Amino acid sequence: MGDFNYGHIDWSIGACESGAMEECRLLLECLQEGFITQHVTSKTTERSLLDLVLTNEPQLINEVENLGKFATSDHSLLYWKINVGRQETSAKVSRFDYNKMDLNGIRKELRSCNWDEELKGNVNESWALFKRRLLDLQHKYVPKATVQGEKRRKGIWLMHKAVKMIKRKHKVYRKYKDSKHPACIRADKKVYKEIRRLEELSIILRGNWQITLRRTLSHSMLM
Repeated sequence: MGDFNYGHIDWSIGACESGAMEECRLLLECLQEGFITQHVTSKTTERSLLDLVLTNEPQLINEVENLGKFATSDHSLLYWKINVGRQETSAKVSRFDYNKMDLNGIRKELRSCNWDEELKGNVNESWALFKRRLLDLQHKYVPKATVQGEKRRKGIWLMHKAVKMIKRKHKVYRKYKDSKHPACIRADKKVYKEIRRLEELSIILRGNWQITLRRTLSHSMLM
């Protein structure tokens, strides 16, 4: 899959249009000789079909759905399902249980370290040693618990409000099939504004987390 930028191929009949570049003909011949199937049938930009989904198994994909433009991109978002079999397994994973960690043991070991002696190297060497020390303490003092794995359906930073807005945008585009329709433009602007807000919030939270971590480590080493 990807943006191949060969807009002068008529994929409905598998032939190049009049005046097409030589590269278009070579691409088409290469795909036909390799028995490769191209599954996108609608335009992915305002004028052309540039984004392709290629497989070597014609039945691997039934249909590619065009969801309209995303944010400021001039290309459409494509959605498809792959027909594959899967085996159901018990998805259990092992994770660190920080609620049961031995914080006193960690503090004791941190206080016993002679940091002036250990961190004598350059910045990279000192960071590598400090990181290795923390990971060793993690494995030593933080127990693990086996929990049932969860299927994550969205980015952890993506709030449910944004997910609903994205679904609404796709629904509007499927109705009008015109990215320049006022309803599509309004839905697109709402999604873009919400995504930008979440990105800015993520940056703020990440900065606060780093400050909290530095304060916690300094407090632990001083106690």
